[in-house]
Amino acid sequence: MSTFRYTVGSFGELLMHPPKGRPLRRGKIHVAQEPLTWLGPLRPITRDLLHIATAIHHVDRVSPRNAHGNEDAQHSWHRQIELEVSVAEPGHWNGVRPDLEKFLHWLTDDQWALTFTRSEQWMPRQMDWHSERLADAEEVALFSGGLDSVAGAYTRLQERGRPLYLLSSLGTPVRKRFLKSARRVLELRRLPHRWIGFHHQLRAAGGPLPLDTTSRTRGFLFLGAAAATADALGVGVVTTYECGVGALNLPMNAAQIGAQNTHAMHPYTLMQLECILERVLEKHLRLEAPFLLHTKGELCRQVGADLEALAYTSNSCDETERNKSNLNDHCGACTSCLLRRASLHSVLGESDHTPYRCHSTRRSGQYQVAAFEAQARSFAGMTRYEDLVGYERAVDHAVTYLMRRKEPPLPRQEAQQQVLSLFKRHAAEVLSFYEQQSPRSDPKPPRQHPTKQASHDLLRATG
Repeated sequence: MSTFRYTVGSFGELLMHPPKGRPLRRGKIHVAQEPLTWLGPLRPITRDLLHIATAIHHVDRVSPRNAHGNEDAQHSWHRQIELEVSVAEPGHWNGVRPDLEKFLHWLTDDQWALTFTRSEQWMPRQMDWHSERLADAEEVALFSGGLDSVAGAYTRLQERGRPLYLLSSLGTPVRKRFLKSARRVLELRRLPHRWIGFHHQLRAAGGPLPLDTTSRTRGFLFLGAAAATADALGVGVVTTYECGVGALNLPMNAAQIGAQNTHAMHPYTLMQLECILERVLEKHLRLEAPFLLHTKGELCRQVGADLEALAYTSNSCDETERNKSNLNDHCGACTSCLLRRASLHSVLGESDHTPYRCHSTRRSGQYQVAAFEAQARSFAGMTRYEDLVGYERAVDHAVTYLMRRKEPPLPRQEAQQQVLSLFKRHAAEVLSFYEQQSPRSDPKPPRQHPTKQASHDLLRATG
């Protein structure tokens, strides 16, 4: 297990502490901010939340996995990360430190040791919120630009008749243009919402840094930013529109190790973080997944006649936008693309006009195409809830989540049957798509040494 030690100061400066020698300055974490008089300043504890979430996310990214090539994959996947962060209210954060470390272990499969120290200096800055207050708005929703988030926002606005705050993490100019196109469809339908965008980046010292691509702490960063937004706006609910199969993200097969499955929007993630936030913010903030019992195809069906337009403005591909000039382009072979294709096919048939290249990429290829079908066949053959738990024990957290959130309370056995039914309906969508479309991935020359196995990062994208 590789060990990494870091310090993040109150202004975002990131120092790495090697086993010997002086600390090395790796760069400065930057969150785009500007004063907004209508919003007012963030509370110190909320500012701490945003600072801690960005620090943890970028430290996660600069700490490489598989640092020792001669070790077995199971051992070299794990890391030990020691992080000291300067905050305004260390007493609050030290009070939840064990729970936060446990939460991060769940997200990343690593051992975290956090230290919070008092900072006497803070920049009076604000997040870059381009928004206005909305009367009757009850929730801040994560809006990644993926199909779940776009279809979920459309459906939520239609069903509830209340405006929404939509929060996006901005990346490249390509991503910004794409998010703008998705919002334009909502505006054309006169669905009331306000969009809020924030930037975060590590400005490296001395040139680009090699970054770990797994980035398992993204969920904490996005949910933390949404919680900071909700606190500032006086809103009591943060929502993710991730559908159940994508949120639970069960492993494709036994070859996956721990948190190689993204837990960004998992029900257990929401429950753990909700408890931590209640203690540090000293107020109850609900983290909700309203489409947890929907397949992606079912959510798409609820959109209705606007589905083609919304689908074209969304991106569900694991291949980063940095490799694309147009986010409409999808690799078609990653598991996120395959889930999207199966879901849209269940509603649109041949009318999905997304351009799919359907050839192998550095991350995805025929392995993913075959594994996705094999997983669906496993779900289709399950007759008892115990079969699903035997496949992945963490699925039981979805049952606990449903029992706690439903009014009136949902009996455990009924919640179990609803979760099992979800996966069987998902399997039917996928297998129908495979039967009618026969998806494949055309081979491309490998870009790595033939003896080196790729790390299969399944359902990497959220939304």
